Amino acid sequence: MGITYIAKGLFKGILLGSLPVLLPLMSGYLMYRLMGWGLRKVYKGRVHRVLHWFLVVAFTPLLLLLLVSIVLFIDSYYPQQSFNQTTWLHQYQDRYQYKDDLISNKKLIGKDKQKVLAMLGQPDSYRDGYELMRSSVWQYKSGCEPKRIGFLDICSTAQFNVYFQGHYVARCEYQQSIFD
Repeated sequence: MGITYIAKGLFKGILLGSLPVLLPLMSGYLMYRLMGWGLRKVYKGRVHRVLHWFLVVAFTPLLLLLLVSIVLFIDSYYPQQSFNQTTWLHQYQDRYQYKDDLISNKKLIGKDKQKVLAMLGQPDSYRDGYELMRSSVWQYKSGCEPKRIGFLDICSTAQFNVYFQGHYVARCEYQQSIFD
């Protein structure tokens, strides 16, 4: 079991380490073949080598940039969901998924403290040193939002803040911290 785990880790390390070298070589070869095929179709026969290599050198970086962009986009995507009170109340580590729905749809704006308390539950902390119902800011832990920069996984802890003006919600804010 231990040897297999080490072998898998070593293989993954070698693969990721060689990716900056292999990806340009593979995309260059692919571009060479595609340009050769395309030029033979257009010119019906022998392809001029200078034109062929010029097109390969010109378009390979564009293909490489496109491939890397697609991989990074797919790899960094995570879904946003509509607010679900049951999940919010019982699984605080998944609360970050509801931030966009709560903030952009203004689901809390204008609600009084009792309605917010019924909807979001007890806050994890509150500011001002007052008791809960006199505090102007309620803070809810929002779990660890997954972030990916290239092949690095970064966990940014987050909290959801509800700001009151009087007894009504004035605004909501989502704060992240990578270094917590």
